[in-house]
Amino acid sequence: MNQEHERLIQSERDKVRSIFHKALADTPDFDPERLPFVFHEARLPLDLLDTPLRFVSPGERVRILLLLLVLRRVNFLILDEPTNHLDLEAIESLEEALNAFPGNILLVSHDRRFLESVHIDRTLVMEEGKFSKE
Repeated sequence: MNQEHERLIQSERDKVRSIFHKALADTPDFDPERLPFVFHEARLPLDLLDTPLRFVSPGERVRILLLLLVLRRVNFLILDEPTNHLDLEAIESLEEALNAFPGNILLVSHDRRFLESVHIDRTLVMEEGKFSKE
């Protein structure tokens, strides 16, 4: 996730592009009139819709990226150490977004506090090359 949230801005054009236009470009089958409702459901401020991506905080970028994945109807996330290189605001946003994510998540992390904050149905711990249930 840490690599992906940086990819939200992939070009000079993306830096000045609004989130609304980025969402339309990334999710062409989505009805643009529903975007404000989806933003509200994701607890993102509506004024962000018109904000150029370069002005969006790292925490908001994480939430927007997950929102775009949901809009694309992604139902399975594989996250390997997603909290690396994220500040506290971004980590808290990621926790909130993952707890609201409707699909399945395979999450690998050494961050115990993060793992305790995300609602997990099943936990496997790997020690000395062997998995065990926690």
